[in-house]
Amino acid sequence: MAYYRCTSFGWRSLLRSSLLSLFLLTWLSACQHRVSTNQQRAAAAQARLALALQYIDQQQFAQAKYNLNQALAQQSNLVAVYNGFAYYYQQVAQWSQAQVYYQKALLLAPDDADTHNNYGVWWCHRQQYAQAEQHFLYALQNPTYFRSANTWENAARCAWRSGNTQKAIDYLRRAIAHAPKALALRRTLRQWSIPRTMTQ
Repeated sequence: MAYYRCTSFGWRSLLRSSLLSLFLLTWLSACQHRVSTNQQRAAAAQARLALALQYIDQQQFAQAKYNLNQALAQQSNLVAVYNGFAYYYQQVAQWSQAQVYYQKALLLAPDDADTHNNYGVWWCHRQQYAQAEQHFLYALQNPTYFRSANTWENAARCAWRSGNTQKAIDYLRRAIAHAPKALALRRTLRQWSIPRTMTQ
């Protein structure tokens, strides 16, 4: 009868292999748990952020800030949370604080198109039109950015506020090209196409 005799080396090798397998399984399980926990925290942060934005729209600013702080506690590296804080501070007219959070967002994700769009709006409100345009155009360089129509509209409205009618109309036409069914944009274009002297 043939049989396999394990030498002491064979047992050590088998034990090492088993321990390695056990370690890998434990490590993978821990990684999976960590990924799952991170996903849960990210989801919780997103939920808090959505709630905060609703409170901002309802002008319930204390509740909004509480939920923003909760979102930040759940996920401190989520760019959208910093954008949420910046938006909050804009709504309560704390412009310098809003800028701090836009800058934090850009430190986390320098190419984030949403942040550049929102920061462009911030600059436009501060009547710094060149800086605003720079951020709008940077956002629009991202080929996967799906809010291009909104950003072109923001750029158009900012150019209009600056008194640059031709650029405003050009940007608005680009917004319409990205959102051809947006009737409000077409109405605005008709209004802007009338010389300003006739509308004053």
